[in-house]
Amino acid sequence: MIRTSHKLGSIILFLIIASIAISCNEDEPRTERAVEINTVEELDKMMRTCRESEFLSREEIENNLIGDWQLIGIRSGWVNEFEKKDIRLKIDAEKIVLNDRTTGEIFETDWELKFVEVNSYQYHYLETDEDGFNNRLGMETFCEEMMYGTGRVDDADIYVYYKVD
Repeated sequence: MIRTSHKLGSIILFLIIASIAISCNEDEPRTERAVEINTVEELDKMMRTCRESEFLSREEIENNLIGDWQLIGIRSGWVNEFEKKDIRLKIDAEKIVLNDRTTGEIFETDWELKFVEVNSYQYHYLETDEDGFNNRLGMETFCEEMMYGTGRVDDADIYVYYKVD
């Protein structure tokens, strides 16, 4: 009798462990893949690397935008300073949902990728309905795992996002 209950307990334990293992699906999106940046120098280096492999075509940028993004740093536009905030973006083909975990703000907006040409300088700009200068969402530089920009003000803080899915 003891042997039978021991086998039964082992079988139940096995089934519990197996069900937990099966419920862990490898196809689920990764949510914490962002790199850890601690200094303005580290952020500058990542921005330079992104700039060297920047996407230039609308199709590349739009295809890459879809997914989840995490703010990895804010680079001051005026001085050599660096700031962190916990901001996440979820971008689909029509909308961006900004979740500022620092303040609790959740903001949803339509987006459009615009082509901008000023004198001989050409670039794509992520236009949204964010109030003010579009600082948190106005991206101007796009590469495979990063995007960054200053919004509508050239010397504003640079928001740098890393793709987490």
